[in-house]
Order: sequence, then structure tokens, then C-alpha cells
Amino acid sequence: MIARDFLSYIYRLDLDTEYILKLIVLDKSELFNNEEKKREFINIKIDSSIALRPKKKLINEFLDSSCPRTEKSFKNFCRINFENMLREIILSEQLYSEKSVREFMDNSFRFEKFGENSVKYEEFIYFSRSNFAEFNKKREEVKVKLKNLFDIFKGFIKDVKINYTETGFPVINIRNIKNGKLILDQLNYCNIDKFSKSNILFPGEIAINVLSTGGATPYKIGMNRTNQKFLFTQHLIKLDFNNEIVDNKFFCH
Repeated sequence: MIARDFLSYIYRLDLDTEYILKLIVLDKSELFNNEEKKREFINIKIDSSIALRPKKKLINEFLDSSCPRTEKSFKNFCRINFENMLREIILSEQLYSEKSVREFMDNSFRFEKFGENSVKYEEFIYFSRSNFAEFNKKREEVKVKLKNLFDIFKGFIKDVKINYTETGFPVINIRNIKNGKLILDQLNYCNIDKFSKSNILFPGEIAINVLSTGGATPYKIGMNRTNQKFLFTQHLIKLDFNNEIVDNKFFCH
């Protein structure tokens, strides 16, 4: 009776992300007979909350996954999905400073408010000073995608900047590719746990940069001829002949 009364009460509340997270990570709860009823309750509450609605797909994908139902596991799941979605936005919109994009998103998460009118847009969206109309159009398109990303992960992750360390997992970016190979004398390092394992370049694999902003950054291609693994960032992707981004322009190298 007490459990039913409590359920009746919390159905009327506008639950926050913290409460939903606790429902997700609990393996068992006295308030629910089984996982199906718990899932049903979670989705009802998500649908009734403007703040939670954008998170519905992410939460249900976690529930469908084989990940352990722990807070740590959920945070790792969110981190990997965030990295993959952010990378897709950077590549598809040809944003030329990953560092600035991350700083923008980091500030938005930290203050729990999306930077609608931030001056940061000028740091990662290429524009010609003679064509501000084109820049404004591009900014609105990018803003929509980044706002959606913010709405999905707000309350679930923090600290999205790349914090380089003196030791750790080696990181390569555009400056580390030259003449078809990797240049390893200016490596950065990071904590690999913050990033998706799909961003690892294994021995024998080829990395390419996919952006060329205003002709200032020529396309580059480099093979990992070492026995090391590297995290790749800054507009690099693995060469995949099934990827529509890859076309004949890369093979002149």
C-alpha cells in the first residue's frame, strides 16, 4: 500500500535527471515488479517532461544494452555516445576547431545553459568577413545541432574538453601527419577512458583529415607504421573504402 501511494505521488512530480538516473542504475526496486514496469514508468515520466524528452532515445538504448546497471557504466555509455555524436557534427558541418567546440560545450554544461549568443561560434565556424549572411545561416544550422546535443546530455556528463597530460594514451592530430606517415615528435597524451574506442588508430591503419577550410589546410593522409595505438582527434578519420567521405581526392597522396 505504501509503495502504491508513493508511486501515485511521484507520478505527479516533474522528475529531474538525477532521479531518472537512479531508476536506471538500480538493479532491483521494491516499487516495481519487473524491468518492464520500470521501463514503462521511466518512459511515461520522460514523455511528460520537456527537459527529459530529448534524452529518451539515449536512456532506452542504455536499457536495451548489455551494460551493467551501474552509475559508472551509464556515465561511460553517455561519454561514448557524446563523443560519437560530437564528432559527427564536427565532420558534417566542417567545424575547424575541435578545441573551441569542446570549450563551448564544456561551458554550456558547466553553467547548465546553452550558449545561444556565444562569441565562440566565430572560433569554429569558417566565414568570410565579406559574407556575414552566409556565416549567420551556418551558425543557426550548427546551433540547432549543438543545442540538441546539449539537451540530450545535460545532467549526464561534464568536462568535455580534451585535457592533455604528460603521460597516458598518445593523441595524434593533423600536425602529426606528413608525407604519408605519422610524425611522433610532438605528441600529446590524455586519459583514454573519456573517449570512444572507435577513435583509436591501430598499427597498419590509415588516418586522413577530411576538412580543408578555405584552402588553408590541405588534405593529408598518413599510415600508422608503428606498433603503437593512437587516439585521433582534430578532424581525422580512419580510411574506410566504404565511407562516402572518402573519394578520389585522397589517393593523389
